Amino acid sequence: MAVFSLPRGPLQAGLSFGLILSFVVLIACSSEPEPVPSDEVTWHGDVAPIFAEHCNVCHRSGGVGGFALDSYDDAKVLAVWVSNTVRGGKMPPWTLDSGDGCEPPVAFRHESRLSSEEIQAIEDWADAGAPEGDPATATELPPQPDRTLGAEAEVVPRDGGWQASAVQDAESYRCFLLDPGFDEQRYVTGLQVAPDALEVLHHVFAYRVPAERVGEFEDQVGDDGSYECFSTMGFSGLDPMMFWLPDTFPMEFPGGSSLSLGAGDRILLQAHYHTWEAGAVDATSIALRTSTMSTERNSRIEVFGNDAAGAELQPGPGDPPSGPEFRIPAFEFGHIESIRVTVPDGSPPRRIFGLAPRLNYAGESIRVWIEKDGGDSLCLGDIPEWSIDSMRFYVFDEAWEELPLLEAGDAIVIECGYDNTSANDDLRSVLADAGFEEPQEMVLGGSPLDEQCMVALGLTTD
Repeated sequence: MAVFSLPRGPLQAGLSFGLILSFVVLIACSSEPEPVPSDEVTWHGDVAPIFAEHCNVCHRSGGVGGFALDSYDDAKVLAVWVSNTVRGGKMPPWTLDSGDGCEPPVAFRHESRLSSEEIQAIEDWADAGAPEGDPATATELPPQPDRTLGAEAEVVPRDGGWQASAVQDAESYRCFLLDPGFDEQRYVTGLQVAPDALEVLHHVFAYRVPAERVGEFEDQVGDDGSYECFSTMGFSGLDPMMFWLPDTFPMEFPGGSSLSLGAGDRILLQAHYHTWEAGAVDATSIALRTSTMSTERNSRIEVFGNDAAGAELQPGPGDPPSGPEFRIPAFEFGHIESIRVTVPDGSPPRRIFGLAPRLNYAGESIRVWIEKDGGDSLCLGDIPEWSIDSMRFYVFDEAWEELPLLEAGDAIVIECGYDNTSANDDLRSVLADAGFEEPQEMVLGGSPLDEQCMVALGLTTD
């Protein structure tokens, strides 16, 4: 995705709106710039195409990024900050790394990481004072790719819309229960969120609600068709169907497989809203491509870690004599917790087609690997610098038969690092929202001030 995001709002990155306005005033009052040398990196010649490809899906007028980078006047004010951010690897938020001993078995699809040449061009542009260049000789901007499922997809109907907060820079997590109206078993071969108010929609999780559990969720839905719910991947023990950000491409299951959706099942959408545009109304839904004919293979997205069945917390620093305990002390930096999940005997072999690591606001790093029953180790992914913007589903770009195999006796190991200090920008803002001035001790849980150590794996029967 190509989002340059000032974590949880511009104030949290050390760059205040007041400072931005000061930059604007200085630029407006300065004298006319000197002519730009023909070999110098410029906005129109070099930088605008990079931003169009990697950033403007979110950072544009009417986008959820909180500030625009789709015009020269907007981008020049943030040139130095953007340069520092991309050099540090925080943006675009493709933070899955392949270094330091973690080499994923296959490549990833739709990787949005900037090349070293693109990073250098942005740095050179900022260092030169963000020259505009000549609009008459501007490099053609790349078109935005099609992220829809196409005309054959059916959008699940949703009545009305939900109005985001009238308070600027407020955040909210809302759940919506959707009825696809299927009276027989359907096999979902593709799905995609159908977004509405992109100016406030940060991310969406979709879950399958089996028919026998629909009542417990209907009881929570209010008059506006939604209810407040914090977004965790293992929400209420439901199977995830999709994780969506504004740059997400459709979820299409590998090897001719499908995800089953039964008669009477519902779909629960968890939406995270950030009101850069106060009072916007959103009616986001989901599009499905389905068949009444079963497929040869079945797919699902399964969550491992936290305190789910089979998850074993490993010994770590500060554990009591009674045994391993997940507890992150206040003011502690570099705290490590590890969880190991062993695949039960008798489980069928399954191919791994993607993964979504997950921490919360105190998260610092996360690494996921498979310890094979025979003794070999297979690293699936490593995020050395986590932020909440790192939360995405990373899809392997390989033919089904080449995907890594998960078998009975294998162990999924999740190693999680945390920064529970006031230096953590993401955490500091959440603490302030909750009325705390200092970090608090953290445990596993489902609130913004609890922590996570988990991964969702996309699995397809072998």
